[in-house]
Amino acid sequence: MKIIKTLLLVVAIVLLLSCNKKQTSDFIIPRETFKDILIDIHLIDGYYASNNNILSFQTDSANFYTDILKEYGFNLTQFDSTYRYYTRNLKQFDILYEEVITELNKMQEQSRRLIEMGGDTLRNLYHGKKSWNIIGYTTQEKIPFDIKLTDSANYSITVYLRVFSDDKTDNPKLTAYFGFDNGTKEGRKDYFTETSYRVTRRYVVYTFSKVAPTKKVKYLRGFILDNNNISKWRKKHIEVKGIFISKG
Repeated sequence: MKIIKTLLLVVAIVLLLSCNKKQTSDFIIPRETFKDILIDIHLIDGYYASNNNILSFQTDSANFYTDILKEYGFNLTQFDSTYRYYTRNLKQFDILYEEVITELNKMQEQSRRLIEMGGDTLRNLYHGKKSWNIIGYTTQEKIPFDIKLTDSANYSITVYLRVFSDDKTDNPKLTAYFGFDNGTKEGRKDYFTETSYRVTRRYVVYTFSKVAPTKKVKYLRGFILDNNNISKWRKKHIEVKGIFISKG
């Protein structure tokens, strides 16, 4: 099993790097951060395995560990101390690793869905630009959409994106609503539940669904990247890699 193999590799590297290093409890990496580090290790291991570079990965693994840990603000000594802590608390380690496996399986399922989305252009009601790299001190590009509808059904909006840690957007979120003909000039609006995007270290698939309850529905409108910014000028760092809107 690949996860077991990677864990054994982790053990080997930790033992190699921990020689002659003083261990103290002050070097324990927070649990959730340690989990993210283990996930990143698996992802890099998977990348090299898929590219037939196992030997190269094992040879340069110390460099990869250093790079990963540096991104999180930790070093190899702290990683070693944390790993040793969990080897003395195996029940906690088992629970932690189950969460790592669950997260990896979730990411695999997301990848499968993204592949399906990319190949299902006929079902995609959104025909605008699907990839956006919004970075720097710029006005916020909200990515509007306006889709004409003809019948009542369940509609889903799927967005694949990442909000980076240096993004200063005030509450980035999806805003979407159905428009109905109720005899008035403005019509009636029925909003999707508001859900904010969160800062993450990886790209995330967000899916929003709602049923248009009557045949009087006329359109589905909104913004992929709405926000609460008062000022137009804020430091932005959000990347959108896919937008998929479908019926059913």
